[in-house]
Amino acid sequence: MRFLDNSRSWIQVMILAAFTASVSPAGAQAATSAPKAAPQQNAAGIPYLSGGIGADDVARMRSLAPQFNVHLRFQDRSDGASLADVKVLLLNARHERILRVVSEGPLLYMRLPPGQYYLAAVYQGIIQEVALIVGRKPIDLTISFTMNSEEGTWQYCKRWGSHN
Repeated sequence: MRFLDNSRSWIQVMILAAFTASVSPAGAQAATSAPKAAPQQNAAGIPYLSGGIGADDVARMRSLAPQFNVHLRFQDRSDGASLADVKVLLLNARHERILRVVSEGPLLYMRLPPGQYYLAAVYQGIIQEVALIVGRKPIDLTISFTMNSEEGTWQYCKRWGSHN
């Protein structure tokens, strides 16, 4: 499937969309308007639920998973560590933004109508893109981010003399 005609331009669109407007955590509305176990809805009416930090929350998420047809998990590719605070942008086949959230934990569940979607996930400036075809069967997808393991190993050069 060739969902994106020019993937480089869609990356730029995604970055602009993900970072220019404020995005609240996926569960932020839950604390004020609904019980924590209830699925959240965005303005476009896409039910979603995010969480999965701690054994109790993972168990709660797993118990609610059958209500959703797209199950995402975010992890560090090097060691499989779970990642939270992942920015997620979902576009429909017409390239219209239908969901933009920040994951509250490593799990994000959505209930999407059948169709083609473009999903972009951003974690610490690293972008992962996925084309989804949603049908009758649930989709279980792990999105792995390759973290910059060399970031803390830089050696700084010293000046030979002080020319101040």
